[in-house]
Amino acid sequence: MVHEYKKLSQSFEEFKAEKQSHATKSELISSRKMQTALSKLLTENEELRSRSQEMLHENQRLADITSSWTKSSTSLQKLQGAMNLSSDKFRLGYGSD
Repeated sequence: MVHEYKKLSQSFEEFKAEKQSHATKSELISSRKMQTALSKLLTENEELRSRSQEMLHENQRLADITSSWTKSSTSLQKLQGAMNLSSDKFRLGYGSD
């Protein structure tokens, strides 16, 4: 009976060790999968951050172009306002006075 108990105890210890080994392997596999997923997410995050920076630079460039056009338009309107029309003879002495 003692001999039987020792065999069962040894079998139980072997089974327990094997179960822990499988659990450790499963945890490693799970950990590797999580590390792989995390790595992919970090890469995607960096790509999105880069695209965001590119869009911000493009937005600033377009804002500068729009500002330049607005200034040009204002200057053109001032220039046109300072010019006399060919039919405008008011400043040549043909006024209604």
